[in-house]
Amino acid sequence: HIAHGISKRHGGNDDDSAAGVTITPAQLILKWFTQHDMSVIPRASTQQRLEENSPVSLFQIPDFEPDEYDMIAQCMEAILTGVDLPQGIFVTVTFTAKTKETIVSWYQDDEHEVPIAILQPGETYEDYTYPHHTYRMYDGMNTDFFTQVTVDGTFGETRHFEY
Repeated sequence: HIAHGISKRHGGNDDDSAAGVTITPAQLILKWFTQHDMSVIPRASTQQRLEENSPVSLFQIPDFEPDEYDMIAQCMEAILTGVDLPQGIFVTVTFTAKTKETIVSWYQDDEHEVPIAILQPGETYEDYTYPHHTYRMYDGMNTDFFTQVTVDGTFGETRHFEY
């Protein structure tokens, strides 16, 4: 997820970018390794092999911003050690009940919904999640009324929702 988010910041996506190239998450990881002097481009002994094995020259990818550099470093550490990522890598979401009791649920679909908090007026609940996860905030007195929200942030950001 993180590599996809950074890839999109640098002009890559699932389709070809405006420049006519796609920057893949694997290329970003390889860029991080080469920027760190931890790796070389595989089988890059000739220009032809470099072009065959690296459709986008890694040197055309801009150097990472400090936050991107740190995120990839933490991801690589998690992969190598088998230890989960710290909370700051996720999107932080907060939910606030403005004037009435509110029930907050993580929502996947009509068959998969998990209540995670009951908030009294003025209370706030904080959670850590991934982009594109969906939540519902229900009126605590009548659950026929609710607001559905989808997290649209990137890793390390905070999103706030009120009901």
